[in-house]
Order: sequence, then C-alpha cells, then structure tokens
Amino acid sequence: MTALHEFGHAASDFNNGMVIDLYNTSTAAGFIVNKKFRAQATDPVPANFATYNGTNYNSDPNRDALGYPATWTSYHPQPMDATRPNLMDNFYQSFDTPKRCRLDWLTYNWLRDRLLAKLGR
Repeated sequence: MTALHEFGHAASDFNNGMVIDLYNTSTAAGFIVNKKFRAQATDPVPANFATYNGTNYNSDPNRDALGYPATWTSYHPQPMDATRPNLMDNFYQSFDTPKRCRLDWLTYNWLRDRLLAKLGR
C-alpha cells in the first residue's frame, strides 16, 4: 500500500494538481486535488468539496473512519468507502488491514484521467 500511496504523489504535479497526504493539516503551495482548508477549525466542513468534469464531489466531514483532530482546518473529499481509510491518509490506522484502504472518488478519477492522458501520448 505504501508504494501505491507514494505513486499518488509521484503521478501528481506541482503546477496541475498535487495529491498530498491527508494525515496532517499542513499546507502546500499550488493547486491541491485532495485537500482544502477552512478559515477556522470551528467552521463547518462545506458539503461540496469540488466539481470535476461536471461531477460534484462531496466533502468528508468525518475523515473516513479515523476522525479529525479538533484543531485541524483541513478537510478532504468523501471516500469511496466511509469505513475504510483513504489511501492518502494514515491507512496503517485501519481497524483491520491497510490492504483494504481506498482512494476518494475525486482523487481516483483525477489520477485515472491523468494516467489515461499520459498513456494516450
């Protein structure tokens, strides 16, 4: 799973969208595909995370099965399976096996489109 996690970083791009770690609340410069920030940690997580290729993707107000620290301002797209940690999150905290972690739908579709574009060159 670590190799797939690191591939998510490697397949992203500083200028056209980065896929970054979800297991901390640190920021990064540039366009981030899978993380956004609220002004204050007490602000609600917006219901809509993003629209990509005409599809709306919801936010994950609960951080999959792991939960958010109360001081974090970051939030993420809704996962494919809310009972499984996101591949870009700390999937080793999974309640059974890290091998069952999944990406969120937005990051999955964004990476898929990026790979298909590269393969089509």
